[in-house]
Amino acid sequence: MKKRIRFFAITAILGITSSNIAVAAPPGDSLTNQSIIEQPCPVGLVNGLTLDQEFGDGASAITRCLVRRKGVKIIFPILRDCTDSAIPCTRPYALGSISNAIRDYEVTHGMKNAVDFHVVAVAYSSGYKLVLKGNPFEQDVIGLLNKGVDVYLCQNTARTNNIKVQDMIAGVKFVTDCHTSISDFQSQGYRIVVP
Repeated sequence: MKKRIRFFAITAILGITSSNIAVAAPPGDSLTNQSIIEQPCPVGLVNGLTLDQEFGDGASAITRCLVRRKGVKIIFPILRDCTDSAIPCTRPYALGSISNAIRDYEVTHGMKNAVDFHVVAVAYSSGYKLVLKGNPFEQDVIGLLNKGVDVYLCQNTARTNNIKVQDMIAGVKFVTDCHTSISDFQSQGYRIVVP
């Protein structure tokens, strides 16, 4: 603790800013042992506009960007099939959030999938419908699989709904139980993101 205080006091006296130093990950950090290196943000533009152009003057000055850009692991629970209550469903649960997270990592922060970050999704409860062949959002799931997202279906949910491998979108895998697998992913350093 004393070393950390001295470090910050020295950097304050010398006028060293976070934009020109590498900050070591906190002790006991389970995600990665790599350093956290602050980089400019945004690296790329989502809509081809700067933050100030898109959100108004001063937006870039009040935008907090990601600090951790290496060893990021996140898991999305997909526990239902639909975000809205429309029949038929017009907005799938979680799929848009997963795509937005990937875009933020890749475009805004210049991170590489499977190198700097990894995304996992576990479908269960009524979320199983999104990983079946022929569902209205099948192409969205295929797009996520093609982006390197590991998508899993809970076998307890599959068992209850009599789902077989041939019913699932190619590339979707199984976990034995959603809750134990999510806990297991957490023990491997994954952080849950609830859409």
